[in-house]
Amino acid sequence: MRTRHVLMCGVGVLLLVAGCNKDAINKDRQSAFLTSDDLVKMTDQMAASIIADADVQRATAERPMVIVLKPIDNQSNEVIRSAELRLYVQRVRTLLAKEPALREKFVFVLNRADYDALRQQEGLSEAQLGVPETRMQPEYALTGTFYASTNVDLKRRSENYLCTFRMTNLQTSRQLWEGSYETSKHIKKDFLD
Repeated sequence: MRTRHVLMCGVGVLLLVAGCNKDAINKDRQSAFLTSDDLVKMTDQMAASIIADADVQRATAERPMVIVLKPIDNQSNEVIRSAELRLYVQRVRTLLAKEPALREKFVFVLNRADYDALRQQEGLSEAQLGVPETRMQPEYALTGTFYASTNVDLKRRSENYLCTFRMTNLQTSRQLWEGSYETSKHIKKDFLD
């Protein structure tokens, strides 16, 4: 009788352990936010799209495009530091300047605020740098906007991202090129804050 009782207790413990949620400890816990892999995929895709665009090819056939970079406008729920927001457009710039043939087609200049900050940091006056009119003026701006839709239930959290990039003519406000990157991130909610 005692053996039978011990056996039944053992079976009960096994059933209890087997019935526990194996996902309670999420050893492969991931973030529902954008990752460095997304950065690489996204910017590779954007640079290739810019190079292949017919309107961009027509514009660069006439003369090099003078472009200023603007940081990403973050409209997602994710907190992204300003340095990271600049990183996305800077990586696109680097990819466009990577090949010698492309360097002649895309010229990147500092925006006025960065130019003035750098000038002050170096202690240089406008006179030391030359006549301000000789400074190359940007004709286009490359920027982007990140959007996200968050879905949360008792067990999961998911983020659906739409990351758009655009090249805008600064004189006409006409959008010359636009590209987008979409991704979804899912995480079990076991250890979410």
